[in-house]
Amino acid sequence: MVGDRIIALAAMLVKHSFYFRKFMTQGPERDREEIRLQAEEERIHRAQRYAVASRLVGAVYYLSGALEILLLIRFALRLTGANPANAFAAFIYALSNVFVAPFSTLFAAPAIEQAGTFDVSALVAIAVYALLAWLAAKLVWLIWGPPT
Repeated sequence: MVGDRIIALAAMLVKHSFYFRKFMTQGPERDREEIRLQAEEERIHRAQRYAVASRLVGAVYYLSGALEILLLIRFALRLTGANPANAFAAFIYALSNVFVAPFSTLFAAPAIEQAGTFDVSALVAIAVYALLAWLAAKLVWLIWGPPT
């Protein structure tokens, strides 16, 4: 019984010494594998940051695009002289007034003969909000985008 334990212990030591020698001889290979794994983890981290930044930029452009479309519809309705009492026109005007209000007194809106009004403040709002969306997208890329 004691002899069996000694034989098992000796076999275990031989086995572990084999793995120990094998581990020690693979030092440079192990170091290269660790470096490769660290590089892969860094690549995955950069890809995740890029994905987050890309989604945020997409959201900024989607929301600004929706706002630009709303303002363009307002501009077209005012230009063609749409009836402000109409439910659709009233809805568009009420929704877009919030965004056009900061620019409403910037320029006078000239009336076009028998047709409607050339809404300069809506065009200025479109340009300003497009510029702000572009700046917001650039800011997202600077903060969360891939390092240059």
